[in-house]
Amino acid sequence: MAEKKGNTVKLSYDFNTAKETQIQYKEEGTWYRATCDTFRSFDGPRRIVHYINNEPKPETYNGPLYYYKSNKKSKKNNTKKVIYLHEIDKPVFQARPSERDWVFDLMKKEN
Repeated sequence: MAEKKGNTVKLSYDFNTAKETQIQYKEEGTWYRATCDTFRSFDGPRRIVHYINNEPKPETYNGPLYYYKSNKKSKKNNTKKVIYLHEIDKPVFQARPSERDWVFDLMKKEN
């Protein structure tokens, strides 16, 4: 049998993962939904949305910041990016031919 490699540690979440998590990339005021892994590693404004009687009640989240896919804490620098432990952990986009223009437009907007 082969030995397990990779992500074998259970990630700790300091918030309710059943709630809607949102992050804010830019100062324009638009909030975007995020997965729990991205939310806990995003170095910027974060909030959790609670729904009461089908009305959204956003609550600012000031919890700890972790490196992506790890339980190691990071310092907050307000870079508005996901914090990775190593540069090799960053995702590489491999777009389909029909999505190529969309991905490049998205990358231009981020820079």
